[in-house]
Amino acid sequence: MYVNHRFIGLVQLVAVATVSLTAIGSVAALDVAKRIDFSKGASDWYVGSSAAATGAVKGGVYTFTNNSKEDLALAMPASVDKGQPYELEVTLKLVRGSSVTFASHYSGKQDAMKGIKIDKRGVGPVQFTGGRSGSWANAGAYTRRLKRTGKPLVLRVRGEKYRQGSYNKLRLIYAINGQVVGKDDYASESPKVALVVSPGSSIEVHSYVERGTALKKKVASRLTMGTTASIRAGDKSKATFKAGDTIFGTVFMPKPFVQIAGRGTRVKITEAVYVAGKQVSTYSWTPNARGVARQGKRYDMGFAPAVKKVKYPTEAYQLSKRLAALPAGVHNIKLLVRFQPMNQRMVTDLASAEFKFDNRNAKGRKAFAKMAAGYRNAALAKTKMPKSKMNNPSLSKNIAKMIKKAGWKQKVLKVVLMSREWGVLKHRTFGTVLQRKLNVGVATRNRKGECMIFYPTIFQKRLHGNKFAKATTLGGIHKLEEPIACKNIK
Repeated sequence: MYVNHRFIGLVQLVAVATVSLTAIGSVAALDVAKRIDFSKGASDWYVGSSAAATGAVKGGVYTFTNNSKEDLALAMPASVDKGQPYELEVTLKLVRGSSVTFASHYSGKQDAMKGIKIDKRGVGPVQFTGGRSGSWANAGAYTRRLKRTGKPLVLRVRGEKYRQGSYNKLRLIYAINGQVVGKDDYASESPKVALVVSPGSSIEVHSYVERGTALKKKVASRLTMGTTASIRAGDKSKATFKAGDTIFGTVFMPKPFVQIAGRGTRVKITEAVYVAGKQVSTYSWTPNARGVARQGKRYDMGFAPAVKKVKYPTEAYQLSKRLAALPAGVHNIKLLVRFQPMNQRMVTDLASAEFKFDNRNAKGRKAFAKMAAGYRNAALAKTKMPKSKMNNPSLSKNIAKMIKKAGWKQKVLKVVLMSREWGVLKHRTFGTVLQRKLNVGVATRNRKGECMIFYPTIFQKRLHGNKFAKATTLGGIHKLEEPIACKNIK
């Protein structure tokens, strides 16, 4: 147990509905993974006294006081598997102050927390949404706030899995003293639990119980690196690659990926590259539930394949581009593969491997840079320039000059006028035309030889009548910039 500071500015939502209370069912089938009643001390809960907080155990009761002027969170990593049915229960009393929240889903951020709150108005379910109130009604939920008593309250949160179409979902059921007071069918999983105590408040914790399936020790998958795509399970991972070598990686899993990620689950898979311990690039993709089921026990990656044989050029470019830009030397590289179910916040590391990248040879560096450029061109083969909808060569030329004058570091290769006609901006009150505007596309090339398309809007000020100034100014963007193969700029 530790104290986590800087949990400030939380905004609560307590939606009240006129529904009858019902008893929450028992979960006799679940194993008790963890129980703390403080009869034998504080266990791993915070004990001590400082300017921020005071924690102590006396007579089998844990007490905590927030001495600071900020919300403090007593963070408790849950030891039950939240991928299976579970219950979290705390017997809690607000002794002094404004509020305490039993945050069953806590990420350490104010926009990702749900639970049960005790304050001067009563006790009931709450959610924090980063300063903006959400709506339990929109989630098909029902909530009720109960009157606060002077006795300790038993606050319980139960997590259940249910199916919606072909996907797994998480439902949270909130109960106070055995009575259901709220339900949320749109929850996300979180591995942490916390008691969030308001400034100047004191609480008593009489017990904390987790019921569920204990987290099992994970059987580690293994990532093997090699110079060919046909890596076998028994192969030894290559420790050093030279610039210009082809690079491949394969994750070998102890069981099919669908059993690790969960059947019917849509996931985001991310491959991350680290140089000297710092993440420098990532490649992510999202297989659907059917794709997860077909994955099997191995996951192959083309980190830096031969350009002519590249199967997934975007993956190869994203993984290799930062290595191609490294200065001469021997560099420590790490490749990490992780996945995240789309309806959950929990991210799981699947496997990782470390190797050295030796690019001291000038020819090797040049060859590897050429490989990365080849992946980029292959990935962008289908990206084309937007079509011109207005023919005005002099305007296009003036726009190119204006961009250069504005200090763009890229070289302008082509300007495309993307609007059929000028739009106008009018005075909000009088309706008179003040300016006219035009959406354009600007193809550029940077010093590395990489090309991009930017999509700014240009403006011309109205002079009088139907006449406008020849001088143009750059405004905001009407579309996000995108990379393009330089050969496609025509």
